[in-house]
Amino acid sequence: MIKNIFDLQNPWRFEKGTKFTFPLYSRNIEVILKENLKSEKILGLIGSRQVGKSFLLYRLIQHLLKSNISKSDIFYFNLDDNQTSLVSGEASV
Repeated sequence: MIKNIFDLQNPWRFEKGTKFTFPLYSRNIEVILKENLKSEKILGLIGSRQVGKSFLLYRLIQHLLKSNISKSDIFYFNLDDNQTSLVSGEASV
């Protein structure tokens, strides 16, 4: 089950020419995030629900793919996905 969730959340690893299905317009913070990709430190991206955190991560993924970063080096896992609660044994609301 965890592999199925991973495959669904990381389509660029398995499909050639993955198209993102939402508008990918740029934001000011994106420049800062891209600059921090060169750092070996972990960068946390926090914020309220539905303010665009995942959107920014998809923009960074798109940037990495265009920069010829190996698809196998790009990992995204959305812990807010209802199916992840099934893996941990929690009941979904």
